[in-house]
Amino acid sequence: MVANPIAGRGRGGRIAEELRAELSSTGLEVMLHFSEAAGDIQRLVEAHARACDVCISVGGDGTLSEALAGLSETPDIPVAPFPTGTANVLSKDFGLARTPKELARAISTRRTLPLDVARVVGSDGSVHTSFLILGVGIDGMVVHDLDAHRKGAITKLSYVAPIARILRSYRRPRLSVEIDGAQVEGEFGLVLVANCIHYGGIITLDPERDAGDGLWEVALLERGDIRSLLSFALRGLMGGVAGGACSIRRCQRIRITSDEPVPYQMDGGAGAYTPVELEVSSSPHRIVVPAPIGS
Repeated sequence: MVANPIAGRGRGGRIAEELRAELSSTGLEVMLHFSEAAGDIQRLVEAHARACDVCISVGGDGTLSEALAGLSETPDIPVAPFPTGTANVLSKDFGLARTPKELARAISTRRTLPLDVARVVGSDGSVHTSFLILGVGIDGMVVHDLDAHRKGAITKLSYVAPIARILRSYRRPRLSVEIDGAQVEGEFGLVLVANCIHYGGIITLDPERDAGDGLWEVALLERGDIRSLLSFALRGLMGGVAGGACSIRRCQRIRITSDEPVPYQMDGGAGAYTPVELEVSSSPHRIVVPAPIGS
């Protein structure tokens, strides 16, 4: 078990201890490790994964992202996420366990669902593992601003000030997109490459997405001005962003470029700047999920 002790406004450490006690009471042997800094989770998983039957991730989407990166060489080891973060997008999509007892039952039943992950390469040469979303445009700007000004734990209210600051000086990006080696005609103001249904926990991107089909969904917003962004958000709140200036495609590889550098975010964390490339891995991970009610 790897845990971010400050996730969930400081509840991560306490929840991890509760999980260890519950799992131990069922006869499972649990090794618990806490992170102290960014990158710790990935290093801990890499060091201990081969000695374990399942990896339990306690924290937010960032914690899970590091755990999956640590399992890049051992994708056959299932991951049991226990969400304690701000958005917990995967929890909404997969219906993850929300109590220690429910997680213990899910691990004992060994029911899993496939989850594709992707390799993201930035202009600075950085390489990261993503399992939720790559966002290039205004969401990247907001996350970069939040990262520069943040103090302490992040809550949903933490995004209010960054959004206000970005909107005061916002100029729509002009993004070019290449999907699976073919240039997409046109110019775009926002590009979201996603393997999730819920964006930010509230906006529905593509309800038809399959998290383990080897492809990610690409939402292309042609203009990216404030009016089209609002229309995009409203459609998302009503069940899906496709329509109007927004189209949905699917990809195994994508490259996003621009004449001027545009910031991007990955799984809710600040990335670098365009150009950026994403490629879906050929080896999906397995996510431990509770059995359906009544089964």
